[in-house]
Amino acid sequence: RRARPDAALRGSDLVDAAHAAGLAVYTWTLRPENRFLAPEFRRGASRSAWGDWLGEFTRIMDTGVDGVFVDHPDLGFEARAAYFDSEYLP
Repeated sequence: RRARPDAALRGSDLVDAAHAAGLAVYTWTLRPENRFLAPEFRRGASRSAWGDWLGEFTRIMDTGVDGVFVDHPDLGFEARAAYFDSEYLP
């Protein structure tokens, strides 16, 4: 699936490879502020403003990780509930 055999694995390819090797995968640490989000999930110019944290959290869950660490447990719970309730499932 990789373009080059020596290319780094990313996203679900990395998670799948880890699972195939018998490993569990956990992310560390999901936060809602722009400064911690990938550029496509940032909203506004302020680094401390909250961006589209739900979008990023959902993308991460789509990779098949086994669990996540969050600094805002309420947001982690909300993201998990939204993901498993629904529209976010592939």
